[in-house]
Amino acid sequence: MTDKVDNCWVIHDGAAGNRKQAIALAEALGWGFEEKIVHPGMLAKWSAPRLPWFTKKPFGESFAEEMKNPPKYVIGCGRQGALATRMMKSVGSFAIQILDPKIPSHHWDVVIAPSHDRLQGSNVISCLGSLHDVNPSSLHAWNLRASAFQTMLSPRTLVLIGGPSGMATFNEGLIEVMFSHLEYSLAKEGGSLIICGSRRTPKAFAEKIRHRFSDSNFPVWFDESDGDNIYTSALAWADRIVLTPDSVNMISEACATKLPVYIAQPERAMGRMKIFIDHLFGIGRIKSLNKDLIAYPVTPLNTMPDVIAQLKAFIKP
Repeated sequence: MTDKVDNCWVIHDGAAGNRKQAIALAEALGWGFEEKIVHPGMLAKWSAPRLPWFTKKPFGESFAEEMKNPPKYVIGCGRQGALATRMMKSVGSFAIQILDPKIPSHHWDVVIAPSHDRLQGSNVISCLGSLHDVNPSSLHAWNLRASAFQTMLSPRTLVLIGGPSGMATFNEGLIEVMFSHLEYSLAKEGGSLIICGSRRTPKAFAEKIRHRFSDSNFPVWFDESDGDNIYTSALAWADRIVLTPDSVNMISEACATKLPVYIAQPERAMGRMKIFIDHLFGIGRIKSLNKDLIAYPVTPLNTMPDVIAQLKAFIKP
């Protein structure tokens, strides 16, 4: 998109979802970058991205010193990243903020927010879902990795399990209904499951799911105790994807593949998540999970190319 940039910071609070989006944007731009993880004190964390009146150094002395030699660009994601990039703009960096900062967008040079946030402004870029690195090139690379998934019986159903959030009701009933549908499908048409959880998945739920499939040869991953994370390889080898309705990031990445995507009990979604899921239903990209996982035509969704194209209007060589 632009000439090679090596003078960039990617700033986030360490949360996996925020980190992934910020890095994905930098990599899509083709920029080299330095990663900065920020941890403000409790009061500054609560006030972010507003500039706290009680301190000029919410991220400590070290970050304050680094600000004296600002990079040309900063990319932040999440509220803590938004406070940091807002401060970096004040010392001359071109500040790109990912996700709605909940205060006016003019505090940054560009704000990239999902369309379900309904954020407006002359410097706002709206995108469908979240930013990520799932695309034909990355899927091909992940597919080339030596993988036991290659020998698994088809159809291979990737099951992505999130956890409690403010976006959807998540409980044992959701898990039970989801797996009863999947076990019916296995009994009817065969195939196999690849089960991949999240660090948000309650440990008690993860343990029950491990036990449920302990007599099968289906791979199950929830954390490092299960070995290496299988997520990217599973995306590349699956024939279809089933998800719980609680994560915009998970659903966005699933919909960027060429696979059918089924949402377990989408009626549990609330607020912005409901707006997002309803839109995906409206354009035919996702279906509701039931006992019969009927395939349907798929057009992969990837918002990143459009975001990059719109950024050209803001980023000067």
